Amino acid sequence: MGHGSRTKVPCAPLADMSPISSSHPVGLRLWLCYCATMTAGGWLLSAFRSLTPFTLGLLVLVSTGLWLWVVRHDRQSAWGEVRKTVRRWGRFRGRHALPALYMAIAVVSLGGAMMNEPYNYDSFWYRIPRMHHWLAERQWHWVHTHEFRINASATFSEWINLPILALVPGVRAIFLTNLVTYLLLPGPLFVFLEALGVKRRVAWHWMWILPGGWVYAFQAGSLANDILSTPLLLGAILYACQAARRVPHALAWSLLAAALLSAAKILFLPLMLPWILCLGSGWKEMLRKPRTYLALVPIAGLVSLVPLAVLSHHHTGSWLGTSETARFIPAHPLFALAANSTIAVISNLLPPHTPGVQAWNLWIAEAAMRPPLAEWARGFEAFGILPDKVDETAAGLGLPVTLLALLVLLRPSGMLKALRFPIPLFVPAVLLATAALLTKVGPPQMNRYFAPYFPLLVVVLLRSPANEWLIRRRWWQRAAVTSGLVTLFLVMITRQHPFPLTIDTIHWLHARWPGNKVLVRADNAYQWRHESLTRYRTVLARIPGERTIGCLLNGPGEHLFWDAGLRVHDVKPVDDPTRWRNLGLHYLVVDSSLLGSTPVTAWATSHHLRIVERLGDMENLQGIQTPVYLMELLPPPPAG
Repeated sequence: MGHGSRTKVPCAPLADMSPISSSHPVGLRLWLCYCATMTAGGWLLSAFRSLTPFTLGLLVLVSTGLWLWVVRHDRQSAWGEVRKTVRRWGRFRGRHALPALYMAIAVVSLGGAMMNEPYNYDSFWYRIPRMHHWLAERQWHWVHTHEFRINASATFSEWINLPILALVPGVRAIFLTNLVTYLLLPGPLFVFLEALGVKRRVAWHWMWILPGGWVYAFQAGSLANDILSTPLLLGAILYACQAARRVPHALAWSLLAAALLSAAKILFLPLMLPWILCLGSGWKEMLRKPRTYLALVPIAGLVSLVPLAVLSHHHTGSWLGTSETARFIPAHPLFALAANSTIAVISNLLPPHTPGVQAWNLWIAEAAMRPPLAEWARGFEAFGILPDKVDETAAGLGLPVTLLALLVLLRPSGMLKALRFPIPLFVPAVLLATAALLTKVGPPQMNRYFAPYFPLLVVVLLRSPANEWLIRRRWWQRAAVTSGLVTLFLVMITRQHPFPLTIDTIHWLHARWPGNKVLVRADNAYQWRHESLTRYRTVLARIPGERTIGCLLNGPGEHLFWDAGLRVHDVKPVDDPTRWRNLGLHYLVVDSSLLGSTPVTAWATSHHLRIVERLGDMENLQGIQTPVYLMELLPPPPAG
């Protein structure tokens, strides 16, 4: 290469990296303490039916005490390292744009989350309602509901968010756990990459670039829970590598992180395979300190998937919680592997907005209903659907970061060296874990499930020596900064939690140029969050004085009744009306899509209900509109 292709901007000196790599893992340990305390404490309080705001506040105090203990006994002088890091940030003069862009994304996420009413489909559908159910009964319990996800879904995000929901009015503050998770990413990422053989200069650049991936940046200020698993994966792997090198206490932290990761989502269980390989001979520490680990293993089991699996088996006979999950598992694994791999690659290479995707989605939806594709696509919730816009529900690593990672293929000869991991079979284990995920999922928003998988997949590319050549090119540095700028702009205009003044600016531009189709579409995009839930707020005005209400919904909305102080009881279409009367119900909110082929009027008559009004239409994940009704429970018919 010529002289002009080399950068004149110096790379970050290694002296600037060491404080970051030593201080941020301390923050990771503090986060693991909080997560473990909330998860174990939540199960224990549930066992004694003591899950109340007061006891959850005590759990937060216990977690704070563990924080102080960790900081006091940390051999890396946590406070001293934090002070050094703060002083370096204080001397920042714009020399490194990547850390500045990362912090800008965090600040924009904070502002957008604080100034906008939150909206996340899955959180409002079953995650937040299930927490309200637990608080109402003062314990985790098997909810009488038609929606299997309320009982069968993993509970990690609920346990760590439960104190916020119990102690802070509303649901807006729940985003704080996501923001803390996002702020934790760079430090553990640096240590994780370095532990797996990535050069320090390369690791320093990518510790800022990877958090710019769309799945992480968009969820930093949201209520989604996919980002929460990423620090757990980083902690499990990097502490496993340290345990293999006989670093004191590393095995304990690795076990704790891996246990919490298993509780985050069942889909993350395949990640246990590369974790076990990274431990290597680290298991021998258990033999050297048997008493310590005899006490730790039950704690790790309590914060893992084990309690939910045991309770699910008790209630349903299946550790997955219900046979309903089989409807969303592809019937043909090899076809699912090929189809999901193709969809995942294409989705990560799509721009923020892709014209023509909606036409493709309509065509593939119709094709998936006709043979022979109908048989092959059996088990997919929405086969072949591509995201037409970037948001927190469908974003993956994103086009800019994906291209930056693939630039290493400009010098493909170095990839042979990159694949020779010091950990035997590590690359095959990562690929096998990814393949296991791809054969078991069929949702329309698949990319977000890769949040903890992306660091493992990217590290294989970053081990190539070509990266040391790349980071010294001026064009590569400009491309990395451009990637961060694109992500920052998209986070500012995201429809879930746009940065303050974004909506006002769009309104002003639309008023000035009312005929512009782009502005019309942009203006309408910010209205859907409020229109989709307004119909339920009208119910609260229709039934003053009521303390309970029944819900039969196939989407978000139930949490609004909880926020208004009502006691919500989920109902099933096959329930006996006598059960509803015994619960003190007078009104039900009913989504007609859950009644099957039974007409609404016939179902209402057979269950002694009177239709008060039609509240509007609810759009489900497949984009199908179905009517939602407010119904009044009539007195029982006279005997005889």
